[in-house]
Amino acid sequence: MSSESLSDRIVNGLFLLIVFIFSFPVFAPEYGSGLDASYIWGLNWLFANDYDTLCHVIYPLGPLAFLKYPAVIGSNFVWALTVYSIIKIVFILLLLKTMRTYCAMANKVATWLLILLMCCFANIDLMIIGSCILLSLLFIKEEQKLLSILFAALIASLGLFIKSSIGTISFSIIAVALIIDFCKNKTLKESLLFLLIVLIMFAVSGMVVFGGFITFAKFIYGTFRMILGYGVMSIPVHNNWILLSLFIFVMLIFPLTVRERNIKTLFLLAIIPFFAFWKHAMVRGDMSHYMLLIYFVIIFWGIVILIVDNAKLLSTFVALFTVMLLFGNLPNVPDYEEPRKQICGVNNFSETIFNRKNIEEKYSALSKQNVAVNMLSQEEREIIGNATVDVFPWDFSYIAANDLNWMPRTTLSHPLFKSKMTSGYNHWIEKDGYSCPSFILFHFVKDNDSCFFGSIDGKYMLNEEPDMTFQLLDEYSVVLKNSNYMLLKKDTTAYFAEKEREKEQTVGYDEWIETPHYSNAAVRAYVKTRRNFLGAIKSFFYKDDIYYVDYMLADNSILTYRFSPSAAEEGLWCNPFIKFPYSNKAEETVEKIRFRNSSNMNVSPKIKLSFEKINITGNFAGREVQLFGTQEEVVDDCTITLNNDSIGVLKSGDYSYCVKYDLATLWNEHENFSTLIVEADVNLLNASSTAHVIISTEATDNSFWESEPVKPSSQWQTVCGAKTISKHNNPAGLLKCYVWNSGNSDVNINEMRVVIKGL
Repeated sequence: MSSESLSDRIVNGLFLLIVFIFSFPVFAPEYGSGLDASYIWGLNWLFANDYDTLCHVIYPLGPLAFLKYPAVIGSNFVWALTVYSIIKIVFILLLLKTMRTYCAMANKVATWLLILLMCCFANIDLMIIGSCILLSLLFIKEEQKLLSILFAALIASLGLFIKSSIGTISFSIIAVALIIDFCKNKTLKESLLFLLIVLIMFAVSGMVVFGGFITFAKFIYGTFRMILGYGVMSIPVHNNWILLSLFIFVMLIFPLTVRERNIKTLFLLAIIPFFAFWKHAMVRGDMSHYMLLIYFVIIFWGIVILIVDNAKLLSTFVALFTVMLLFGNLPNVPDYEEPRKQICGVNNFSETIFNRKNIEEKYSALSKQNVAVNMLSQEEREIIGNATVDVFPWDFSYIAANDLNWMPRTTLSHPLFKSKMTSGYNHWIEKDGYSCPSFILFHFVKDNDSCFFGSIDGKYMLNEEPDMTFQLLDEYSVVLKNSNYMLLKKDTTAYFAEKEREKEQTVGYDEWIETPHYSNAAVRAYVKTRRNFLGAIKSFFYKDDIYYVDYMLADNSILTYRFSPSAAEEGLWCNPFIKFPYSNKAEETVEKIRFRNSSNMNVSPKIKLSFEKINITGNFAGREVQLFGTQEEVVDDCTITLNNDSIGVLKSGDYSYCVKYDLATLWNEHENFSTLIVEADVNLLNASSTAHVIISTEATDNSFWESEPVKPSSQWQTVCGAKTISKHNNPAGLLKCYVWNSGNSDVNINEMRVVIKGL
C-alpha cells in the first residue's frame, strides 16, 4: 500500500466522520396519544414484550418499524441508533464507491459538500432506497456483481421489514436492475441465477425475522393487499398544476437531452421510486409525504451530479430548477408550514451519543405525561382487572397509560386499507384456535359536524370496514360509557339476527334516496360504484376522486361523510344513526341518503344500491338502549329565521342572531338531567370566506368558547356545532349559540336551529 493511498484513506475517513456528525438528525424517542403517536408506542412495546404477536400483525409498518420510530422501551432506542449509524455509513461509502466507479469528481471538497447536503435530507427511508439505487448502478457496471446484488437484496429486505413502502420501492429498483443487466449482457442463465440469489436472500432474511415461512408469507400477502388499497386515502389538494406539469416535463425530458448511458440507466432505476413518492405525496396531500418527495428528488439529483461526466453544470441547474418547482407548489399543501432543515448536526450528535441517558429519561417522562390524559378511573380499571383488552379504533395510549393486558388485533390499528384477509376482528370469533379479548375500549372521535362517531379523513366510523365494526357491535355489549369512550365486554349472545336484503336498484349521483328505518332492526346500504376509463387513469397516475354520502335526518339537517368505494360494498350504515354514542338517547332517523363525487366525469353515472334489514333479536340487558338509545327528551327546539327572506348576510367580522338560554333555568326545569347536549345546526354558503359556528357560555366559573370552523364551499352546506355541558361544571350562566364571520368575504345564512337534549 502506498503512502499516498494511505493518506487518501485517512482523509476520506475524516471526511466521512465530518459528514456523519454534521448531518446527524434530532432523535426524539417519544410516544403519546392519538393515531400516529400511539402506534409508535404499540410497535415498540410489541417488539420489546410480544414479538410473536408483532410478527402476525398486518400493517404498513413492519416488525422492525421501531428502527424508524424508536421509543424508550427496552433497548429499542439503542438498537435504532446503532442501525441508523450503520446504514448511514454504508450509504456514504456507497456514494463514494459509485462516484469513483463511474466518474471521479476532480474537486474533493465539492464532492464531500454534495454528499453532506444529500445526507442532511436523507432519513432512514431514503438511505435504504438510495443504497439500493447505488448498489444497482454498481451491479450494472459489473462492479463486484454478486456482492452488489446480495447486499442490495439484504438492504431492501430490511427496508420491507421496517415499512412496506420502503421495501416495495427498493425491490422495484433491484427488479429494474436485473432487467437492464439482462438486456445488456443477453445471458439468461446468469440473469436467472441473480434473480434466484435475490429471492433466496429475501426468503432467508424473512424467515429469520418472522421465525417461519408461513408467518412471513402472510406478511407478504398482507403487504400486497395494503398497497392495492392505498388510493382510498386521498386528501383534496388544489395543486399548482403549471408548476407540477413543468416539473414532470423537465424530469422526463432531461435523460433524453443527455447522451450519457449512465444517466439513462439511473433514470430507469429511479422511475418506479419517483412514481411511488409522487403517488404518496399526491394521495395523502400532507407536508410529511410531500417533503419526502422533495428530499428524494434532492438525493436523486445528487447521485446524478456525482456520476455524470460531461453535463455537471447542466445537471446542477436542472436539479435546482426542479426542486424550486416542487417548493413553489408547497404552500398549496393543506397543513403547510415553512420547512426548516438543520445543516449542522454537531449538537444533535453530542446530545444523542454522549448524553443518551439524559435523552432517554427526558423522553420517557414526556411520553408518560403525554398518555396520562387517557387515564381510566379507579372504577373502570377495576372492571377490566387483568382481563384481555384491545382499543378501537386506534388510540393505544389507553393501554400504555393504564398498563392494561393488551390483546391486539391483526391489523393493529384502525383499518386504513381494504383487505378481507387482514380484517382485524375476523379471528375474534372463537374458532380455529383463536380467542378474543374480553373487553374493547371504544374511544370516540369528533368529526367535521361535531358528532362523536367520526373517523380519519372525514369518514363515519361505522362505514370503516363495515363487516368488522358490525361484528364488534354484534359480539360485545356496553359496560359503561362517558363522553370520551365506551367500554365493551364480550357477550355470549349475538345482538343481531337474520338479515334481509332488498332488491337492488339503480340510482345516480346527487339524487336523494328514501331510506328505510325500523324500530327493531338496523339498516345498511350496499353500494357499488365504478370508475370510468378516465377515472381509472387518474386514479393510477394521480389519485382517486373523493366519494361522499349525505345523510338527511328527520329534522332536515344534513350530515356529510366521505366513504371508501370498497368499504361501501360491505354496507354503509344508515339506521339507527349514531351521532353521540355516549348518550342513551335515540338520534334522529336517517330519512334520505345521497351520493356525491368530487368529479362526476371520472365515474360511471349509475350506482347499484340495495338496502339490508338486520333484525335485532331482543333487548338483552339493555343492549338496545346502550347501542341505539331510547327516545330522548328535548329541552327546547328553536328554529330562527334571520329575516323575512330567510337569508342572512354576514359581512366581514359580523355575528349572526344569537340564541341565548339561561342555564340555571334549564337545570331547574329539568331536575333529572345531569348533562345537556347542545346542537347548533346552520345552513350556510361561504364561497371564499371563513366562518365559525360558536357555542359558548359566560357569567359562569367554567366558561367555554367552542368553535366549529366552516370550510369555504360553492354550495350550501349544513354545519353542526355540538357541545356537552355538565350540571356540575356549569350550574349557572348564559348559554349562547351564533355564527361568526371571521373572514374577509360575505357569508350567507339560510337557517339556524338549536336543539338541547337532556341526559
